[in-house]
Amino acid sequence: MGRFLMVFSCDEKFARKVADQAEVVWQWLDATFPFVGDKEYVRAPVIRVCKSQDELNQFRKAGGWSWNNLEIVTCQDYG
Repeated sequence: MGRFLMVFSCDEKFARKVADQAEVVWQWLDATFPFVGDKEYVRAPVIRVCKSQDELNQFRKAGGWSWNNLEIVTCQDYG
């Protein structure tokens, strides 16, 4: 979706909302730090949106969570 690779098990409408919000942050980063990425390869960010907090916890327990992980991981949880 846009400049992001979205991996999601939530509904598509929510995933698009997350991508839209991330795009606003990315635009701010580009404007604030124009020298970062200039003539540099910057890969597309990966955003993973789990269906629920339970699914997110299972993802973490399965070893999908690491401080070295290159994904942004969240979940569709309105609680």
